[in-house]
Amino acid sequence: MQNSRLYTKLLIGFCVFLFTGKIYAQLNATTIGDASDLGGNCYQITPDLLNQSGGVWYDNPIDFDEDFTIYYQNNFGTKDANGADGMALVFKRTETPVIGGLGGGLGFDGIAESLIVEFDTYFNGENNDLTSDHVAILRDGVPNHGVAFNNLAGPVQASPTNPNIEDGVDHDIKIQWNATTQIFDVYFDCDLRLSLNLDIKASVFSNDDTVYFGFVGSTGGLSNLHEVCFNSISFIDNLLFEDQDICFGDGYNVDATVPSGSTYSWSPTAGVSNPNIPNPTLSPLVTTTYTVTISDNCGESTTEEITINVFPNETPLFDPIAPICEGDALAPLPITSNNGITGSWSPALDNTTTTTYTFTPDNNACAPEVTLEIVVNPNITPTFDAIAPICEGDVLAPLPTTSNNGITGTWSPAIDNTATTTYTFTPDAGQGCTLETTLEIIVNPNITPTFDAVAPICDGDALAPLPTTSNNGFVGTWSPALDNTTTTTYTFIPDAGQGCILQTTLEIVVIPNILPTFDAVAPICEGDALAPLPTTSNNGITGTWSPALDNTATTIYTFIPDAGQGCILESTLEIIVIPNTIPSFDIVAPICEGDMLAPLPTTSNNGITGTWSPALDNTTTTIYTFTPDAGQGCVIETTLEITVNPLPVVVVPFALEVCDDGIPDGITAIDLSLKNSEISGGN
Repeated sequence: MQNSRLYTKLLIGFCVFLFTGKIYAQLNATTIGDASDLGGNCYQITPDLLNQSGGVWYDNPIDFDEDFTIYYQNNFGTKDANGADGMALVFKRTETPVIGGLGGGLGFDGIAESLIVEFDTYFNGENNDLTSDHVAILRDGVPNHGVAFNNLAGPVQASPTNPNIEDGVDHDIKIQWNATTQIFDVYFDCDLRLSLNLDIKASVFSNDDTVYFGFVGSTGGLSNLHEVCFNSISFIDNLLFEDQDICFGDGYNVDATVPSGSTYSWSPTAGVSNPNIPNPTLSPLVTTTYTVTISDNCGESTTEEITINVFPNETPLFDPIAPICEGDALAPLPITSNNGITGSWSPALDNTTTTTYTFTPDNNACAPEVTLEIVVNPNITPTFDAIAPICEGDVLAPLPTTSNNGITGTWSPAIDNTATTTYTFTPDAGQGCTLETTLEIIVNPNITPTFDAVAPICDGDALAPLPTTSNNGFVGTWSPALDNTTTTTYTFIPDAGQGCILQTTLEIVVIPNILPTFDAVAPICEGDALAPLPTTSNNGITGTWSPALDNTATTIYTFIPDAGQGCILESTLEIIVIPNTIPSFDIVAPICEGDMLAPLPTTSNNGITGTWSPALDNTTTTIYTFTPDAGQGCVIETTLEITVNPLPVVVVPFALEVCDDGIPDGITAIDLSLKNSEISGGN
């Protein structure tokens, strides 16, 4: 098998033929488990190690409505009695690579909805195996030959002549399906070993049009090397020769070797070094299509074609290319010469420098390479002095129409002193490879210093100095001087050297003050009732008064306006309280009850006239109230108490007989003339 792999390099280009005979697709393989790619469409399914399982699966679908034939070779290793376990070709409904159970499961045990061609090299009694190396057709991943539903055909001895196939030999295997007769045949080393008549598509694959195939194998408690190589597949264009181009008199060595090829025959034979070998040299004098017929070990033949295109030897001829200016458009060089020779140019076209290009003819250089120089004249760029940046609106002088290096031309667009602009200088015609050039004139936008607005103030309020640095970082001074008595617009003049900075203004509104007005309150006498002061001024301003009203003393009250009414001043109101005058009189000495009491004076000692009440009473102590006559100002009533001492009462501790004269016996009239002071107390 190793020698056969040397020839399978041509199989890499396998394409799946989709049963129309016209369309091919690439045959893509995926290894899984312990399998490895040996190259040339050969795979090691397992190494000669215990408990290994591997597989190689292909993504090319098969439809069992179409005929197909698969040719491949298996190598089952070299160990017979102690070698195990074998390999299988598996068809299944899903594309995903899988491996079933190892050991006696041969890597397919458990793969559902499958058709298996098993080559078993070890006797497993539980699977009802043959003692010889055998082949069987099974379904649905069940390796037990005793299950009739799953064991579709066999087992039979794999080789009709030898019970052992673990002989290190590459064994030819052919799988052939006839969709019309529904016959599935298995050949081993050219001998038909099994034939199954079954509607496989319907009974195994539920009429699925896309069935996928692959190879699996395994070892268990014993091991062997397991390898598989493709030979050909009927729906795969396995050689897929590429047509070749040669020069007249040359030859091309082709290799059509396939692993199972036994004889080769080329036609026509003209120009073929040996028409009976797989790898002759083909040297036709004219373009020729050759067909090789390959017979394999089993006597079956396949054909493949290859066309050898023969081209004459001739020097390519091209028209010269006129010089260009650096950067000018350079048309692609013709890939066909004036005398009909095709090829390619190198290096890539370069419109920046003079370059010699080499034309390499196609078809294995049947014509010599030729060169073509394209001269690229360097460009001359007009040069101008840079223009210093200006501020928006500054005067901008016209641009010069002759460059520093003497090139004349015009500028566009028109000069604009309001925005940064790139101006293009277009040289006048006839001055050689002169380029347009550009000149940018930067127009710096004017920046207005920004300041926070100053809230309106009331006339006379403190006014903080204006900031000398703007919110956006520019320093300067303000004019005129701050005035907290009238609304004023102040101008900020930026200091020099800060760029394109504009003056700006800031208005500070000074709101005139409003004085709440109230009606005057007439003077009152001390203690008179004083009505609450109004909390809304005559001009509609609300507020409160302080201090609290006092009807005992002249007081200045302050009106404090409520907040939020604007520039409202406090206001004052004086209420005069006139002190009361008390009429004054001399004290009247106490009298005895019944004594004469002189009328009280109706004019006080301090000249206040009025009247007394109640009427005079000489019988009892009384407080008399003097009520001043009206119209004498803040004069208040006053009182005067006149004490009337009661007469004494004599108490006789014994009964007296009263004489006709009314005097008790034994009492003389003189005895009754005691002073009041002597009889006070009545005892």
